[in-house]
Parts: sequence; C-alpha cells; structure tokens
Amino acid sequence: MAKTYSFEALGLLGTTMDQSLLNLVSLAARTLKAPFGLISVLDERQARQYMSAGCGELFDDPNTHDISIDHSICTHVKAAGHAISINDLLEDPRTRNNEVVLAKGLRSYIGSPIHALNGNIIGALCCLTDTPRDWTEDDMAILVSLAAAVDDIVKARGTALDERRLNTELQKLLARRNDYMASVGHEIRTPLTGMIASATLLKDMELDSRATKLVDILHRSSDRLLNFVTNVLDLSQIDVGTHSVTEEKIHLHSLVEDALAPLRSIANTKSIDLTIEDKLQGRAFTADRDALETILRHLLDNAIKFTDSGSVTVCLDEDSYGQVAIEVKDTGIGMDPENLTGIFEEFGRGGATIARDYGGHGLGLAIVKRTTDHLQGEITVESRPGQGSTIRVLLPLETVAPPLS
Repeated sequence: MAKTYSFEALGLLGTTMDQSLLNLVSLAARTLKAPFGLISVLDERQARQYMSAGCGELFDDPNTHDISIDHSICTHVKAAGHAISINDLLEDPRTRNNEVVLAKGLRSYIGSPIHALNGNIIGALCCLTDTPRDWTEDDMAILVSLAAAVDDIVKARGTALDERRLNTELQKLLARRNDYMASVGHEIRTPLTGMIASATLLKDMELDSRATKLVDILHRSSDRLLNFVTNVLDLSQIDVGTHSVTEEKIHLHSLVEDALAPLRSIANTKSIDLTIEDKLQGRAFTADRDALETILRHLLDNAIKFTDSGSVTVCLDEDSYGQVAIEVKDTGIGMDPENLTGIFEEFGRGGATIARDYGGHGLGLAIVKRTTDHLQGEITVESRPGQGSTIRVLLPLETVAPPLS
C-alpha cells in the first residue's frame, strides 16, 4: 500500500509555484491554444480548491489560488472519475451559475484528473477559455497524456520521499547496531586481549610438547577471534559513517612498502614473491591514510592467503580519467566467474569449496568495498580458476603539486 504524503510534501502546494508543474500546465495551455491553464488540488475536508500551478492572467489574481470547492469546476472531473470537457460553461447546468465562471468571464473548460499515490483523484490538469469552444478528441488525448506526466511527477516524488524515510530509518538502525556492536566488541576484546597476552607469555616458557601444542592452538584461536571482532566493528563503523576522513600528503609507493613489510615473513614461508610496479613515478597524493591502509591490508592479506606459491604484485597506475589505480595481482587459486559477484558482500568467500579449504570470515573484501565507496571510488575483480585474481581499486585522489624550484 502506498504511503500518503501531504500536498506540500509532494510539491503540489507551496508558497511559490513548482517549476516542473508550471512547465507542464504552460505546455498544456500553449498546445491547446487556451489562454488559461491550471493544475488544481481538491481538499474535500477543508472544502477548498487550491492552485498548484497556473498560467494566464486569470491566475494573476491571488483570489483564484484558493477558492471554495463549491465554486470549483475541477470537482466535476473528480465526480466523473475521468477527463471531461464543457464546451460552454454558461450553457451547462453544472457550471452556468458558478460564481467564478460568472465573475471571470469563463466560457469553456477541459480537464483530466491527477492522482495521489494510492490512485485516488486529488485534482485536475485543465485549460480554460473566455469563449465557447468545441473541444476535440485530440485535445482530450493531449490533456490526458500531460495529466499522466503530472501523475509520474507525483509518483517520483513519493518514491523519493519513501527512500529518504527508509534511509533515515536505516541510518538509525545502523547507528543502534553500531552502538550494540561497539559494546559487545569491547566486552569480547577485553578478555581476548588478556587471553592472547597470557598465551604469548606461555609460549616463552619451557613446556612439554603437549602443552606447547595447546598453547599454540589457544594463541591462534584467540587471535583469529580478535581479528573477526575487529573486522565486524570496522564494517559497522563504515556503514553508519562514523569514520571521519582525514586527508594528508601520501606517497603511495611508501604506503605499499609499509603494508607489505609485516607480510614478507608469511610470504617467504609460502615462496611468494612480493613486488611493486609503480607507474606513478613517485608522485604524492592527498588522501585518507587510514582508509588506504585498510584497503591495502585486506587486499594483500587476501592475495597471500589464497596463493600457495608464486607472486603477489601491487601495481600503481592511473586510468584514462586521471584516477589512481591500485591493482593487487596474485597467482593463486582464482575463482569461478559465477562466484565473483558476491565476494564483496559480507561473508562472501568465493564459493563453498574455497570457504571450506581456506576458512576466513568473508569480511575483508566487504570492508575494502565499503571503504572504497566511502572514498567515492570503484572496485572490480578479474579471476579464473587456477590463474589467480586481480582486484583493481580506482580512487579519485588529488595530486600534490611538486614545490616550485
């Protein structure tokens, strides 16, 4: 069921005439060669007819903008339930004693209904003349089509209002979720941090082989859980927009080097070469360091995780529109094309087999996608089973001009 919005909310009434509606009523009057055109709205509870938009000197008089519904001609359109024409208002029994008709010298009328979101007639698009006129079928067809355009405007505005209302409700829901997740995350992270610290201390002690294995399991499991909690909190903060953008001068090559440094030992154990191809020639950009570090960290973690041997390469370049392109290429297991569409969604992991064999929470690429969107960028992926994957992030970063020599 369509939600009911007020005439004011839909732009049908206001202190000034709505330009879109004025354009339509002017087009109707000009096309039908009528001196006066009107879009009216009928408020039966107030027993008033209001002018939404009007053209012609008749509507220069403010008294014609708000009249009693008893003096309305458009009310006969609503009563009929369809478009009507009256060739001579002074001869028709419905209008010959109408005070507005008599006072303003009106003689003919043609009107087509306009509708609320629920389909009910709320007024009319009409044209009037000061001489009798035989309205034709073509005249009627033209007016009916233009009235349908008014209905389309009303529907579009209703949809926009629905979207804004739903977006507001969603933001409130996300904010509540974020508060809840922050509270839960704190309650989980505090004991987890203690567990990880204790497991780290135990690893440094002299333990028998069985105890050492148990401590290793404890350390890995708690560290994995802490990483999951951190990712969930990061994702919720991005969703509600609590992450503030702090821009600074950044050399992308150095940023990538810093991101690769803690991963080199893991890559070495898997015989993975980590390299950078920098086609930006060391240029600096204004960017949000935290956001770029988040993108790089998750992309590189993902590439190394799904590459058993070979290479992971970070390519820095520009596209034809001057956007910075950050590509992470790996020679890993790759993915089937049908699994690519969901990898940027929460808990999307490229298929059941990959999820089973490699584990993971399926949040890393979702965080990358949300962060990229937050920076007004784009992200794409290319992959083939057994041929590796390439994830490309395009960002509209501003180049920092070199100092004048």
